Amino acid sequence: TARQRLVSVELPLAMPVILTGVRIVLVQNIGLVTVAALIGAGGFGEFVFQGLGQSATDLPLRLCYYLGSEENGKSLLLASFTDSIGVEYWNGYLPRGRPNPLVIDPPPEMVQDAVRQLRAMHDFPVPEPLAAVFAHWGADPYGGGYHFWNTHVRSWEVMPRIRRPSPGANVFLCGEAYSAKQGWVEGAINTAEMTLETGFGLPRPSWTPEDYDFGP
Repeated sequence: TARQRLVSVELPLAMPVILTGVRIVLVQNIGLVTVAALIGAGGFGEFVFQGLGQSATDLPLRLCYYLGSEENGKSLLLASFTDSIGVEYWNGYLPRGRPNPLVIDPPPEMVQDAVRQLRAMHDFPVPEPLAAVFAHWGADPYGGGYHFWNTHVRSWEVMPRIRRPSPGANVFLCGEAYSAKQGWVEGAINTAEMTLETGFGLPRPSWTPEDYDFGP
């Protein structure tokens, strides 16, 4: 029968290709997973950045990241890496009424505000920067946007169904749009992990924290 041919012949032959595709998705996602940790959102990226110099704050600065010092004693500092409300705070310094490019020279007032927050954050007379750059990741060519579940949707019921839309077919969907971590690469990793567990019966990695929630 068609089912016997699928289960006994076609699926075993296709399994190496299927698992290769899942492996590629996981490798790509893990390569990008540090983004969430950079803005203080936690997740797997925290393991990557353990031991590296960074500080978080509830100021609009959100997180500063120390990129090391040169031989001449000068240092490079990522002074602010923000999203959501923090983005709107810094956007208030940008000129209104025209599109903003991806990278600009920040207004002096923005630079002074960042220095002021750095001084308050470290309780140290941080010197004036030699140069400053502002990058707006919502501008072209990247654009900006992320997903939200509609208010009437029971996401915890929908997520497992979307991962495998047709129970009789070995077709799986992985992505942050269908996760509990929408807008983050971590959501894509979570859906990939749950696909491996529920669709292929693979065990959960032993290095993941016991209390970590991959989602339904």
